[in-house]
Amino acid sequence: VGGEGSSQGWRTGRALGGSLKAAFEAASLSFQQVPVVFATKQRASLRWLEETRLRIKKSRRKVHDGGPPTLKGSYADSSPVGFSPATLIKHGAIAQSKDEVNIELARRVLELIVKDDWTQVAEKENILVQRRSAEDLRTGGFPDGVGPARAGGKGASEFVCVKATAEIDAPLHKVYDLFLTNNHVKDYNELCQEVRDVGFLDPSTKISWAASKRVGPFSPRDFVTRCHYRKLWDGSLLLSTMSEAALTCAEFRNQGISRGDYCRMDIILGGYLFRSIDNDTRTRFEMVSLANPGGALDSRVGALITSMVCATGPIKFVSALRRLTCSSE
Repeated sequence: VGGEGSSQGWRTGRALGGSLKAAFEAASLSFQQVPVVFATKQRASLRWLEETRLRIKKSRRKVHDGGPPTLKGSYADSSPVGFSPATLIKHGAIAQSKDEVNIELARRVLELIVKDDWTQVAEKENILVQRRSAEDLRTGGFPDGVGPARAGGKGASEFVCVKATAEIDAPLHKVYDLFLTNNHVKDYNELCQEVRDVGFLDPSTKISWAASKRVGPFSPRDFVTRCHYRKLWDGSLLLSTMSEAALTCAEFRNQGISRGDYCRMDIILGGYLFRSIDNDTRTRFEMVSLANPGGALDSRVGALITSMVCATGPIKFVSALRRLTCSSE
């Protein structure tokens, strides 16, 4: 009897040992599979993120292609080069309410760009130049000491708005980068003779002084411009500009190439819209301008002369952008 009990106990122990061994082997196998499981889940998560990113991108492109750009969801872009605490403008009217002024300026520029009542002036190399009246535009209303001198009312309506639209065979960032510093301004703007930064209102907004060359009998023009950079919800980029007439920048004028001979020009409203197209390989570029050239050109005759010049100026401007972005490939 005792022998049978011992034999039975031995078989039970052996079976138990086999179960424990199998359990340990299974556990060991499970531990070995942990990295594989994690890697599989990680790949699945990355795949989901990529698919979600593409869905968002497609939805944004649908909004982009199906409707006009909007400031909703936009934010200030701190890409401009040169900002530091030492360059910050802290005093004067332009240093106050800068966020509100920047947003209102961007809104006005964007509204002008998307208007559909433009009249064609010229077209060359797939660069379309158009014009329209400024009578219905709101160009004034900024706080005292902020904005252009001839803003609002009859003054601004004497001049015409000019718009240029084109596509550039370069990614958006290559075109946009040309506008982040002053290094290339004279390369794409043949009328610009000199340009310097006066200071920054914030990392996304700078004040610049620039001067044009003498054209025929007309004195070189200089202007002081607020430049605000903004990124739209769909990834498009907007650069909005206007003159800051309260800043005389006498030191820049006195040190300029044509010192003592400048006539102040007024940028009533201006801007550039950069939109990515064709799977981010090309850029749709739009620019608008409403300006008072000042001096003898500050008249209806002057406005006519200016509008005639504007028919060819934007074409040369965009052609230069194309050349610069292609040569940087």
